[in-house]
Amino acid sequence: MIYRQVDAARILASLQGDYKQNFYSDLDIINLVIDSDEIQNKINSSGIILGDASGISVENGFFGFDVKRYNLFQSLYQETLRYIFKTKKNGFVPFISFFDKLIKEEDIELEEIIFKYEFS
Repeated sequence: MIYRQVDAARILASLQGDYKQNFYSDLDIINLVIDSDEIQNKINSSGIILGDASGISVENGFFGFDVKRYNLFQSLYQETLRYIFKTKKNGFVPFISFFDKLIKEEDIELEEIIFKYEFS
């Protein structure tokens, strides 16, 4: 049950404040440097950056967006809330589906927005 709240809270936390860039990161990520060229180049290319620790798919342990994508993440938050209340499942499925759809619609190369993170 707690993971439903955690998945929604991750997105909600990233929506707080009036910043040019917003990020969410799990605390155990050890190779994240927000102002690094790697992070900044990726977020500047499409306005979003997504994390991947497995090498297989996008994960919700790290993500970020610039101010132009703020409304997109508000939509993701609302969609996640609807999903978890309706299904009583965690918010990972809507997170993945949301970005799979966006990547296809905007013809984004996954490698352009993925940050491969390591965790302890």
